[in-house]
Parts: sequence; C-alpha cells; structure tokens
Amino acid sequence: AYALLPRGIFVKDANGTGAEQELLDSPGIPLSWSPDGRQILFEQQNKLFLFPVEGGKAPIPLGAAGDTVAAAISPDGKYFAFTSRESGREEVYIQAMPPGTGKWQISINSGAYPRWRKDGKELFFLTYDLKLMAVDIQAAQGIAAGVPHELFPMETASVGTKVYDVSSDGRQFLVLSARQNKEDAPITVVLNWWAGLTNSGEGK
Repeated sequence: AYALLPRGIFVKDANGTGAEQELLDSPGIPLSWSPDGRQILFEQQNKLFLFPVEGGKAPIPLGAAGDTVAAAISPDGKYFAFTSRESGREEVYIQAMPPGTGKWQISINSGAYPRWRKDGKELFFLTYDLKLMAVDIQAAQGIAAGVPHELFPMETASVGTKVYDVSSDGRQFLVLSARQNKEDAPITVVLNWWAGLTNSGEGK
C-alpha cells in the first residue's frame, strides 16, 4: 500500500504484477496492514482510520483522541499503537481495535513512531531527542506495559513515519541515518619528484 499525493491511497501486488488498485481517492498516508490483510490503517489530516480493502466500504474512524499519527496495528490485530499530542506533547499509546475498548499510555517522557515486535510482546518508539526505546508488553487481559528502556541513540536523517523499522525478532533495526559529510583528505602535490629519486639513488 502506498500514497500517491495528492491523488490517494493505492495497493499493488508486492511482486510487481497485477494492476494498481485505488483504495482512497483523497490524500492519506497508509501506516499499517491488519494481520489478515483485510484492512489498512491510514492517517488523514492527523486522524486515524481503518479502510476495508474489499467491499467498497467507507473508512472507519478509530476515535483516538488528539492529533494522531504514526500508528501500527498489533500482530494479533486486537490493538493499535499510535502517537498522540493529547497531553500537549507527543506520547505513545495503545488502544483496543473496535469494537474493543481501553487505552493505555506507554511512553513516559515523550514518544513517537511505535513499532511492534512480531510476537507482540515488545514495542519500540522514539523519544523527542531521538533515543530508540523498547518496552515489554503483555496483552492477556488488556495491556500491561513495563518500564521503557533505552536501546541506543539514533542519528536519523529526518523524523518521519518510516524513519526506522525493526526485524521480526526485534534484534535488528533498519534506520534512515543522517548522511555524514566528511571532508576529503588533503592532496599533496610533489614537484620535481624525480630529482629526489636521483639523489637517493647515488652510489647504488
């Protein structure tokens, strides 16, 4: 799924075959597939919606409070993690997918751009000062979150929805890193270098 601004949201087979299919004919940013592939979570004007891929149904508003961006559906499809500014600064929350109820704040001192580990037992996010954090998640009955802990600082090229991603086991990260502008090493030009060879070779 991808956005073609300002046209809308489109889908196409990942192997490049098949026709491009238009899902939404107004600007929006696709963020996450549901595990069964039947719905896409997308953001439009800082609001979150679920879009049924089949059936031509209207988008379903998720009702998350505040300006919401950078969301991801949990691997079991029962919850979604998202960034909200409802407290006055960006924090990461987890909320039950409809028709479920319940919402839990996950980050403590700012957070954005959540990513799930494939088994749903760990959530990753970025702080305002670009530290990548991890937090243990238990979802037996509602959400029980551990204390977020820092993994490493990120030197990212920009802050955005797709600035990083995580492998299924949570051990490797793909990061859009800042380009390092290194100065070229100085060039030394030696003139009349053959004279030096001649002098050093005397007596040999």
